[in-house]
Amino acid sequence: LLILAISSPEKIVDIEKIRDSHISYIDPEHPNYNSNKKPDDFPVIINLAYNVHGNEPSSSEAALLTAYTLVSSQSDEINKYLNESIILLDPTINPDGRDRHTHWVNTYKGSPLVDDPQDAEHNEYWPGGRTNHYWFDLNRDWFYLTQPETKGRVKLINEWRPQILVDGHEMGPQDTFMTGPPREPINKNIDTDLIKWGNVFAQDQG
Repeated sequence: LLILAISSPEKIVDIEKIRDSHISYIDPEHPNYNSNKKPDDFPVIINLAYNVHGNEPSSSEAALLTAYTLVSSQSDEINKYLNESIILLDPTINPDGRDRHTHWVNTYKGSPLVDDPQDAEHNEYWPGGRTNHYWFDLNRDWFYLTQPETKGRVKLINEWRPQILVDGHEMGPQDTFMTGPPREPINKNIDTDLIKWGNVFAQDQG
């Protein structure tokens, strides 16, 4: 599993020190725990992850374009991102499923290309690319942690404790867009901050 750490050159040099300082502000068990307010100029930790379902290939393609944009752009906006954050980019959570799906597409694609949703190119046989090598849907393993890919990903999350975590999926061509906020009725046990920030992100996605 590959993780790209993207930030300004100065922050990349001190990346482990920044990670340790970040944890020291939030983890009471850290030997240098400091509950004082984190400095305003401290970088935000962002985890961008893609392709938990191997047959949602546009997500990992988007990961590569995102990585390329972040490391090559000279725009003020991108430089601001790099100066104010550390971005941990996981281009494919499920490399086995992506390989299986890619093999399927290269085997069945038509020439000229066929956009008929009933065409064999668009209908994988079981188990398809959704699952990993062991035919396990990794998007159902966050709690149980039975698969090596999930264990590695959760280890990264626990080591870094990102403030923003993006899990990039792909909707099919016949599907509508899936954005928040969730439909009513909403579970009353859900944290109100989760609802609040879910609505903020939903507006941005919309």
